[in-house]
Amino acid sequence: MTRDDIQEKVLKILENVDRGTVALSGSGGKTLLGLKHMHQNANVNKKITVVAPKIAIFNTWKEEAKKFKLEYLLERIRFTTYLSLNKLDLTNDDIIYFDEIHSLTINHNACLNQFKGKIIGLTGTEPTNTKSQKWFMVDKYAPVVYKYTPDEAIDDSILNDYRIIVQYVDIDTEKNIKVEKPNATWMTSELAIYNYWSTRVATSFGKMKQIAAIQRMKAMQGFKSKELMATYLLNTIGQYLSTINHFSDLSLVGGVPVSPIILPLNLLNHAL
Repeated sequence: MTRDDIQEKVLKILENVDRGTVALSGSGGKTLLGLKHMHQNANVNKKITVVAPKIAIFNTWKEEAKKFKLEYLLERIRFTTYLSLNKLDLTNDDIIYFDEIHSLTINHNACLNQFKGKIIGLTGTEPTNTKSQKWFMVDKYAPVVYKYTPDEAIDDSILNDYRIIVQYVDIDTEKNIKVEKPNATWMTSELAIYNYWSTRVATSFGKMKQIAAIQRMKAMQGFKSKELMATYLLNTIGQYLSTINHFSDLSLVGGVPVSPIILPLNLLNHAL
């Protein structure tokens, strides 16, 4: 199926749905789907609220509306975040679109209990833990009516297949990190910081163990060795893509047929 086929199928399903969630994998076009649904129901849904996790996501809706000549819908839309949802008066709203509906929490329960209109949820990360508050909220207010998984998207060539490669980094042992406290200042190393937080993780329990793990992760994000390795890999991949582009239009190199992927891939494998 193509992306257009999927959206046409979903819109047909939503014709008979007042409250439901569409779980589309990445690149499935959730925003455009929401706009198309608004357009199809423009005669009945005059007052619309779109809820998103971040203000920056509002720009995506606006850009998509302009791109597909649906700007008129923007005059009807009130944008808000999940954080601000409880502050709104939803009494006169005809429909709410929840972008990333898995962001709903139990704190929204009282607000949505009072809402009598339609709800359409959009997500690429459907809650699957039936004991979680995310699953409870989605199932209560907009149960999933259609799923399109990443595997299906890969099979249909909508989403690129991928693989995860773990790149190990040698943590620096040199004492070149300055630590300043109210009563003392000293120099330490990446390895010493890593070992400190690893010990805290190993000796802590429950919530404190989770906090220690998060602190270790935050500390490692600032490691220079990690930054240098990431820069090296990005530069190498950039060279790889540049070489791909250079050879993509050539069928012969030195009179010999060349695959545009084999030669650059050697460069990437060397780096990884």
